[in-house]
Amino acid sequence: MVPPRVARSSELRLRFVASVGWVGLVLAACLERPLPHVPEAGGSRAVASENARCVSCHAEEGREWASSNHALSFRHETFQAALAIEPLPFCVSCHAPLSRPTAPSREAEHVGVGCVSCHTFTAGKADRVSEAKCVACHEFPFPGSSRLLQRTATERASANIRASCIECHMRPVFGGARRHTDHRVFASRDAELVRSAASIEARRDGEWLVVVFRRAAAGHAFPTGDVFRRLKVVVVADGARRVVVLGRHVTRDGETDTRPFADGSGETVARAFVGSAERVTYEVLYERVVHPVDPSGIEAVVDGKVELARGELPPFGPRSSTLRKEERRDNRPPFD
Repeated sequence: MVPPRVARSSELRLRFVASVGWVGLVLAACLERPLPHVPEAGGSRAVASENARCVSCHAEEGREWASSNHALSFRHETFQAALAIEPLPFCVSCHAPLSRPTAPSREAEHVGVGCVSCHTFTAGKADRVSEAKCVACHEFPFPGSSRLLQRTATERASANIRASCIECHMRPVFGGARRHTDHRVFASRDAELVRSAASIEARRDGEWLVVVFRRAAAGHAFPTGDVFRRLKVVVVADGARRVVVLGRHVTRDGETDTRPFADGSGETVARAFVGSAERVTYEVLYERVVHPVDPSGIEAVVDGKVELARGELPPFGPRSSTLRKEERRDNRPPFD
């Protein structure tokens, strides 16, 4: 049973998408996108049985996978709430790729993204996974457009990152029976991984609070994936609250993207006006947004968040830090 809060959030998300004119783009993308996986002969029951056979011999990997979001990809309450509103084959093709997208079986639903979703077999031995398997469900375009609905692989390529998806999201495990990669597949719900993405520095530059994000472990934009994910900087200057959002804002006419490292660079600067305030505090949050509440995108219903940084800056005065000259060309914040 889907919790009422999650179901309500998904319904509101769909209404918001429709209200700002995204629904045609998003739903058409869902309906027209090629499926990343075609179930093998024998149907989803046979593939689910094959998945169990893998786990019977690879016990450590199997235990890790069973607790992962890959294993829960179809059963997770957030996905189930969204699927109830938008029951599209496109969604099933990635969240239960061992099943027929138009008629998912209980076996395939339970497996989610399993062993044979990613591994193929040659002479009885599973091949190592190619990044193409990751890209199949983590990058795809709006229909009839060069704009990407999700573009994690493109972001990584523009940053010239050598590390693979697997090297970052499936950490090596050296204990146990043998060395292997961790099949829990760490991502946006792992606070440690999220915090390792960037270093964050906050300082005062005259009448401005300046927050500098420098690439650390992130191999793509931060955040990546769903268009509603974002970073939020909350500033309180002598009791006055100011919110700066770093994220994607997509419309039919185009988009703006203020996420750190979205342009492939290793540094992103955000600013908030604080004037001559004596007391300035700040907080930087990573948020998985279910849906924005208003077109400005500042107020939103959030599925989960990670605190990245917080602090208090010294009073305005001659010791306030300054930015490099090239960063001071425009005193306005990148968005309002």
